[in-house]
Amino acid sequence: MVDADELLSQFQPQAMQALNEFEEFVYANFDHLDQNKDGFLSREELLGALYEKGRTVRELAFLNFLLVRMKEIAASYQEEWADKPDCISKLDLQAYFAKLHSEAL
Repeated sequence: MVDADELLSQFQPQAMQALNEFEEFVYANFDHLDQNKDGFLSREELLGALYEKGRTVRELAFLNFLLVRMKEIAASYQEEWADKPDCISKLDLQAYFAKLHSEAL
């Protein structure tokens, strides 16, 4: 019988790969997703990206994850621009991904 720790360790490489792919997608597409070029991804920009033609299922999942976790991601980095509700910056994302990577180890 396989215990929970052993089972989790078996799936850790796939989880890390998925996390890395998600992170690469976000950084590679941040400027394209930031339609108004203000340095933030807003809820409206992410919703608009969901409806762009040609998105893969994986990209749609990544965008949906960002939308669902927007407040959590925004809270990852304490910024002086807290007056931008429902927006995430690159610094928010960097702090969020650093947290996910440390938890995955």
